[in-house]
Amino acid sequence: MAVSGGPDSTALLLGLMSLPEKVRIPLQVAHFSHGLRPEAEAPEATQVAKLAARWGLPLLLGRGDVGTHAKKEKLSLEAAARELRYTFLFESAVKCGATAIVLGHTLDDQVETVLLRMVRGSGLRGVAAMRDWSIRESQVSVTGVALWRPMLKVPREDTEAACVEHDVTPVRDSSNVSVDFARNRVRLRVVPELEAINPRLRQTLTSLALSAREDDALLESLANAATQGTEEWDAGRVTWPRDVLAGLPGPLLVRALQRAWRRVKGEGSALSHRNIIAISLLLQGPPSSRASLPGGMEFTVEADRCHMGAPLQKLPGFGEPTLLAVPGSSRVGPWLIEATELTMDGIQAFDPWVALLDADAIGHGLSLRGRRQGDKFHPLGMEQPKRLHDFFIDVKRPARERDATPLLITSKGIAWVGGQRVAQWAAIQNSTNRVLRVSVQRWQEKK
Repeated sequence: MAVSGGPDSTALLLGLMSLPEKVRIPLQVAHFSHGLRPEAEAPEATQVAKLAARWGLPLLLGRGDVGTHAKKEKLSLEAAARELRYTFLFESAVKCGATAIVLGHTLDDQVETVLLRMVRGSGLRGVAAMRDWSIRESQVSVTGVALWRPMLKVPREDTEAACVEHDVTPVRDSSNVSVDFARNRVRLRVVPELEAINPRLRQTLTSLALSAREDDALLESLANAATQGTEEWDAGRVTWPRDVLAGLPGPLLVRALQRAWRRVKGEGSALSHRNIIAISLLLQGPPSSRASLPGGMEFTVEADRCHMGAPLQKLPGFGEPTLLAVPGSSRVGPWLIEATELTMDGIQAFDPWVALLDADAIGHGLSLRGRRQGDKFHPLGMEQPKRLHDFFIDVKRPARERDATPLLITSKGIAWVGGQRVAQWAAIQNSTNRVLRVSVQRWQEKK
């Protein structure tokens, strides 16, 4: 349980420990010092330690330098404090094997959150604000950790009353009265003015958050259904078929992208409206393009695929041509090539990484290399040869993969473009007597 020592978290701890022992949940207390008020943070930690000791609860203490983190990551002090605090809480939860983090957010916190997100132009998900229960992904937990906020319907004055009732004096954070922080301005200035207009402001905004949550949940489920089975995850990057994203209505596209972004950058992260617009334009634009995203990430369109995550690296090309053993096995860089001779009866189902060549028609000196400037290729089924560069464009081979595409070369030219097509002159015919089967696969896959 996160305990700052203030009225809200103190009241929640008092309430949980006041439950009958048979229904009391096991707790560990976690307290984080932000490094912004050194003279006040030591007494706060001491207060929390006393509360933990009162019931014999384990205590986990953390400390950070919010000011330095804010400058380094170009964040506001509020955002930097929240980021460091949650990182500590997740690490603590994983360390002690906790399944949930208990937080002391109140009805007033919920109201302030709704107003802040409305002012910032948040969509339905933002206006829905905080949930009683949520699962937050993190870099320190593979499965995520539950966040439990049992006091979202409890007004702040009730937490103050609970502390008085238990004769506990909570600590007071002097920064809570500073209007330098956006939340404090909302709390101290905006809410009182709005309550003068609508005395039921808190109930009204709570209802708004609930309605937004229900609407957002429906749209989220539709987005999930539309992309189910199409997303591929690898090393913090997600890939979709381009047509899947391009065909989504705007509200569903936003949710698919935001969900993926939260997995890439962590729960609580969100793409800006400008980011979403840039991605939407890419999906309708040329077959190879990219847009920069926060934190050095990018969204990339490559032919019929699109990716979100760390920038895609250009794959390494080949050196000099390597003469292959025919028949036999050869290794060229990351590729393992196996050449065997078959009869026409031994031909199996099509595989894009297996070349079936007319052994008598291909010429001699079978070798493997990458593309070269000026290469020409005569694709099977076409009347004339064409530039290899144009062929790659036709088959939508991403530019970063072209130098790394293996080519089978003979004395007659390019007999096969790896993963794509054999040459017209090298293909097996009804008159073919001997078939040369050449399989090409990644060496790591073979081991």
